[in-house]
Amino acid sequence: MPMTDPQRHEHRDADTGAQRRLRFGGVLLAAGESRRMGGPNKLEFRLDGVPLVQRTARTLLDAGLSPLVVVLGHAAERIAPLLQDLPVRIVVNADYQDGQQSSVSSGLRALTDPLDAYVVCLSDLPLMTGAHLRDLFDAFEKDPQTAILMPVHEGQRGNPVVFDAGLRDALLATPGGARAWIDAHPGAVRRHPVAHPGFTTDLDTLYDVAALKRLPDAPRIELP
Repeated sequence: MPMTDPQRHEHRDADTGAQRRLRFGGVLLAAGESRRMGGPNKLEFRLDGVPLVQRTARTLLDAGLSPLVVVLGHAAERIAPLLQDLPVRIVVNADYQDGQQSSVSSGLRALTDPLDAYVVCLSDLPLMTGAHLRDLFDAFEKDPQTAILMPVHEGQRGNPVVFDAGLRDALLATPGGARAWIDAHPGAVRRHPVAHPGFTTDLDTLYDVAALKRLPDAPRIELP
């Protein structure tokens, strides 16, 4: 592992000595083609009147991510206007068809700010809230030895994934990107049990949309 400081999450104010909160930056992946939907682009679905990609971006911002990079690709000319009123950085990945990991790398390259951790998130998590994310970030902060934190609900791996910022260069240098690095270093990943399905409920197919509609207190969904 490319980090040698065992207290890398231990950040203290130089003047007061008080422990400060970590600085989290985010990468929101919104470059895909929604092929499994069979036609409509899920990023344009409206949940309670708000486009899904905008809803997820707002959730990440509400949790305190700054900066937030949104990686676009397919239909970027339609998706970008849905984010125009938000304080996000938009990056267009021309190689989005190479797969999700190329978009992860595009987002990480755009995050050159001095940060302590990166949060890489899918854009189709309709039940995720800012409160859920803050709990996840707290779990990352409390264990200085955590390199990668992954939420797990009832045995299912969830999203987003939190990376220690010290991994950035290694993730970008690894053929296959972040996923390949994780596969090669399983011991670096801490799986964090969560009680709420907000981290594992995504919208890949129309079946997923129908299942979401059946949930109590589900948002109202309108397809484009």
